[in-house]
Amino acid sequence: MLFFPIQNEFTNKLPYFFSGVGYLYEQEYVIRPNGRAETEWSYHYYQIIQCLSGKGEVIFKHKSIIIQEGQILFLVPEEAHEYFALTDSWKVNWIIFSGTDLHNYVKNILQINHCGVYSFTAPHILSDKIKLLYHTAMSSNPAKTIYASTIIYDILMDIYRFSFQNQNSSVAEKTNKLAPVFDYIDKHYNEPVSLAVLAELVNITRQHLCTSFKALTSHTVSEYINMYRIQKSKELLLNHNSMQIKEISLNCGFNDVSYFCSVFKKYECVTPSEYREMRFPTDRQE
Repeated sequence: MLFFPIQNEFTNKLPYFFSGVGYLYEQEYVIRPNGRAETEWSYHYYQIIQCLSGKGEVIFKHKSIIIQEGQILFLVPEEAHEYFALTDSWKVNWIIFSGTDLHNYVKNILQINHCGVYSFTAPHILSDKIKLLYHTAMSSNPAKTIYASTIIYDILMDIYRFSFQNQNSSVAEKTNKLAPVFDYIDKHYNEPVSLAVLAELVNITRQHLCTSFKALTSHTVSEYINMYRIQKSKELLLNHNSMQIKEISLNCGFNDVSYFCSVFKKYECVTPSEYREMRFPTDRQE
């Protein structure tokens, strides 16, 4: 499934927008010798491709990198590249980005200057956002352009929070070693998460876990858990308009609603109520 929106003077002024989205897409062979496709829509844009199943290979700057489930390929404009499936089926999600602030965000916040493959510690969060973007784009909602723009911003923030470049086998080994930790947080984020339990899962000391986790993700364990909980709270804020902030706080592992609001504002720069109002002002239930 794929969708290419019609761009106009309004969309061209948005800080973040998408020029195409593919969801559960069977990826074909693509080659862009000059970083460009034959069609004009992909000329100046960034693109991410999320591997859902199967395996692919990307070639750029005389390097070949394998893309596996849980990883994303980040493509930058006008850099020669090609990618293709290594398995009978290579299923992906993808987005082509545009926007007046996008270049600055990619260069200065994500600090991405070239095409690369990144691991994503919470792949289903990204997949859910791309699914939401696709269905928003396909809807008849007159405000869907604004909603799509905020989803793109969320996706870019998720890439900043949950991705890291996988450049060698040693990083891959560390990722696999800590996989039970990420899985446990995914299943138990709404409960108290003990550092001792996480360390026991991978048979290392708590200090070693903290050191390894920070080296791999650039975040402490507690930071990562809080960011993960905030992502889940955002889903509840948008999907359950009648749910009270206190209830959302408890459902996401925050026993203190004031602390929840403080953490939410730290990462999102708005309160939970402001976020809900900003995203879907006309859909609120009074």
